Amino acid sequence: MWYETLLKLFLAILLSGIIGYEREHKNRPAGLRTHVLVCVGAAIVQVTSLEFYGQVMGNYASDPFRLGAQVISGIGFLGAGTIIKEGNSIKGLTTAASLWAVACIGITVGTGLYKEAVFSTLAVYGSLKFLRMLERWQLKHKRAVTLELEILNGKATISQVLQIVTEYHMNIVYMMVKNTDSHIFKIELTLSYNEDVSLADIIEELAMISGVRNAEFEREGRY
Repeated sequence: MWYETLLKLFLAILLSGIIGYEREHKNRPAGLRTHVLVCVGAAIVQVTSLEFYGQVMGNYASDPFRLGAQVISGIGFLGAGTIIKEGNSIKGLTTAASLWAVACIGITVGTGLYKEAVFSTLAVYGSLKFLRMLERWQLKHKRAVTLELEILNGKATISQVLQIVTEYHMNIVYMMVKNTDSHIFKIELTLSYNEDVSLADIIEELAMISGVRNAEFEREGRY
């Protein structure tokens, strides 16, 4: 019935608006309007698919979820547009994932699984809101430092440097590689680490690598 379709569209707007508002508040590339449009579009696609299936059922083979499946796979191009690459760091993956999740919620609403749609929205919103708070709480117990190196032999030496860094359980936040000439590379690594890590020990190990000409830590502080 037409009023059930209106209910589904209203619910799609409401649920996606909750997630979209959180992204808008964080100044992400895809905000409130984008999330609402994706969810409403996915919902109406599924409503149309089910309606068509009800009309032709028994006349020939039909899959009521074929159009919905195309939405799930097709939303990738929109999510890719929110992903930004800056140097060797990538931003926007969370927003791309939230767009995909909103499309799935829209399909759930369009199918008429309202409770599942509400629970899914709460789960997505909770993941965006509260898991970020947990990440920040964890980072309060870490320090940040920038490691600057001059190396020879390119990829082979970089691989050895990264191996030592990971052995000390340091997380790579940012990495930039510059080629000054045909043989010398300059690397800048921003690392987060626990307070019990000895930076002096790391420098000693890095100095033992034949391809490392210079290694030093700069700008140490809280992450």
